[in-house]
Amino acid sequence: MIKAIIRKLSYEFDLDSPEQRLMFAVISTAINDLKDTRYRAECIRYLNHDLSHAEMCGVDPDWIRSICYKANLFNKP
Repeated sequence: MIKAIIRKLSYEFDLDSPEQRLMFAVISTAINDLKDTRYRAECIRYLNHDLSHAEMCGVDPDWIRSICYKANLFNKP
């Protein structure tokens, strides 16, 4: 399911742009690392509160969070 979420999010980023590809990589890594208990708390904190990488690319952070909430990756704070 995480792969599908990352794929869905990727459509909102201009992956032909090296800068946006890098910003998307940060976000997708945080989502992918939710599976690892060592990083889960830090990833949830980033996804719930920061997401400046999405904002820099013109992608709505609330939309990203709503996708994660709907998929039950983590709960709202």
